Amino acid sequence: MASQRFPTCSHRSAVKEVLENVTEPLTNGQQITLVKKEMATLYEMESEAVKDEVRKYMDEKKAEKDKNKDEGMSWSKENHERNLTRLAAIVNKFLKGLQDTTGLSFTVLTGGPLPELNGLINVWSFHIGWTKLGNDFSTAYPLFDDGVIVPFHDHLY
Repeated sequence: MASQRFPTCSHRSAVKEVLENVTEPLTNGQQITLVKKEMATLYEMESEAVKDEVRKYMDEKKAEKDKNKDEGMSWSKENHERNLTRLAAIVNKFLKGLQDTTGLSFTVLTGGPLPELNGLINVWSFHIGWTKLGNDFSTAYPLFDDGVIVPFHDHLY
C-alpha cells in the first residue's frame, strides 16, 4: 500500500533485501509474515506526516469498502463477469491438473446470486474425466439436471 501511495520510497527494496537474506526456503505463509513484519518496522520509522497520510488513505479505503458493502456491491458488474470468466478457466485448469496427477475424475458444483440476473441464483458444473464412450458425468448420468443441479440450486436459496 505504501509503495502504491509513495512509489519513490525504498520499502520495496528493503523488503526485497530482507527476503534475499533468508537462508532457508520459506512457505508462502512464512514469506507473508516476514513481509508484514518488515513493513511494520518500516512504517514505525516513518514521519508522523507520512503515518497520518497512510491512516487517511486506509480510512478512505475502509469507508469506500463499507459504502459498497452497504449498497450490496462488493465489486462492479463488469468485475463480477470478468471474475466468473476467470473462474471457469481456473477451475478447469485446476481439475485437469488433478486428473493428470491422480487419474481420478472430478465434478465441481458452484452457484450463487448474479447481479446480471438481478440477484437470481445460477448454478454451474465443471467436469473432468470421461467414460469409455466419451461422456463426462453430466452427460453420462441422464438425471444430472433433475437429480443434482436442481437440488443444489434449491440448497442455495
